[in-house]
Amino acid sequence: MSVHLRVPWKTRETIKYADPLHAGRHPFQSYLLTLCVVSGLPLLVGRVAAGSIAAYLPPALAFAWGLSLCLGSVTALVGSHWRGDYANALTLERMGLLLAGSAGVAYATVIIFTAPLSAGLVSAGLCLGFGASCIVRARDIGKIIARAGERVSTPVAREGESDAAAAYRDQEDQP
Repeated sequence: MSVHLRVPWKTRETIKYADPLHAGRHPFQSYLLTLCVVSGLPLLVGRVAAGSIAAYLPPALAFAWGLSLCLGSVTALVGSHWRGDYANALTLERMGLLLAGSAGVAYATVIIFTAPLSAGLVSAGLCLGFGASCIVRARDIGKIIARAGERVSTPVAREGESDAAAAYRDQEDQP
């Protein structure tokens, strides 16, 4: 008698969030956006940690950063986990990422010009990297939305699949 053990990761054809429509549910994106909400909330109530970069900024600017960080991140999280039509989900995710990303780039710029170089360089780099990655993801979502509106759809290659194999699979899937 032989025993067959089922290994769950061996039976899945692709990773669920490899599909562009589900990519917003990537655990890293969800984690970072949640972390942004948690770090932005104290700024909304005027609680700036001593020694943080926000302590070097005017209170109104720290509040604006916290507001845009929270609002953008919550909107992107709602959009990326939206159950319903993809158009609304992708639009919400894109709007949130653009807000959070723009705020990250603007905040990094303000840090460079207001905080001491020794204290602000790492923070500015982190905020700039976060902002840029949000904007790139928002741009990718824009491409997904534009492609969905095309009359002729271009096949999307799965992980490890060539463009030719994706085109062949797409043709076989057509009725």
